[in-house]
Amino acid sequence: MKHPDAREIIELTKKLEEQNDITLEEADRVFSLFSENSRNTKLNINSSKFDAGLIGALEEWYKVVAEKIREGKRGNFIFTVYLSHNRKFRSDFLYPARRALREYGKPEDAYNVIIADEKTHASFSSLFFSSKNLPTYTLFFPGPYYNYCETTSLRAGMFCYPIKTKKGHLTISQFMKKLSPCPVPTPSRAMSREFMEVFFNVAAGSKITSGPWGFNEKEILSVVVGSFMNYKKIPCIAVASSYSQKAAIFVEKDKAPIVKEAWNISIEELMENALKNNIINKKTMQNVLRGKPDENFPIVEFVKMGIEYLEHMVQMKIKWKAEREMVEDEEGWLENIR
Repeated sequence: MKHPDAREIIELTKKLEEQNDITLEEADRVFSLFSENSRNTKLNINSSKFDAGLIGALEEWYKVVAEKIREGKRGNFIFTVYLSHNRKFRSDFLYPARRALREYGKPEDAYNVIIADEKTHASFSSLFFSSKNLPTYTLFFPGPYYNYCETTSLRAGMFCYPIKTKKGHLTISQFMKKLSPCPVPTPSRAMSREFMEVFFNVAAGSKITSGPWGFNEKEILSVVVGSFMNYKKIPCIAVASSYSQKAAIFVEKDKAPIVKEAWNISIEELMENALKNNIINKKTMQNVLRGKPDENFPIVEFVKMGIEYLEHMVQMKIKWKAEREMVEDEEGWLENIR
């Protein structure tokens, strides 16, 4: 594919301003500028082939992309955002769009990391990760009970990018329709990718040792929920962002109520129960809840208590909701008779 020049980028910028989107083919052309050859030449200030005019046009392009994202717009223009932080070429012009995605972007546009067991990952890989239009790299992790893989896309909008398959065009979002998403609360001080790696490692069966760890309150909650899911034998696919705090897990639909209720149990509730059972003292609880990680936090004992507490509370809440729905149905039936 011949790379677009400054003139074409200027024309596309005007089109995006006036029509709020461009075609998928046009988005592919803009993104083609991040090929290895282009990064080493046209976008590399130290290269004799450096194109200052093109850089200027791209600066304007990504400013408009950022504006559209802040306005809540979505479209093919999202696919033009390159996510790799490679210092070997001039990439500061990408910052406005990356920041807009991080602060205003929809989760499905921000997700660019998928963590799954080896078997599930193979399904993704054969369908999506072999496409040259969706550049990715994969890390392999050996687990205690099964191996898992983490794939990162270098292109924004991985979840929604249509890949041509034998059965027509397909997106990862469509591929995962049979599963139910569960949003995950991530800590403000960490990117969701690192946070979800810890969670998935525990959910995959790794045992938490005594530490020292220095987990904060949301990380402690994620370790408890991950351990609970492993205890209940609930597999999941984790998705995250390498540049923002957006994250979620996808589970089988019949398991979703259990997982959602588990995430709804607050860390304060778990802390109070641990205090009541003499696992922690009041000072430890206050420090953690104030955002002061404690390296000597009794995480092993806390997780064991947390699993037992979630098992009881989740079942109770699901039962209560079912009974409440039954009562509401009966009230509706009586109202119709009246």
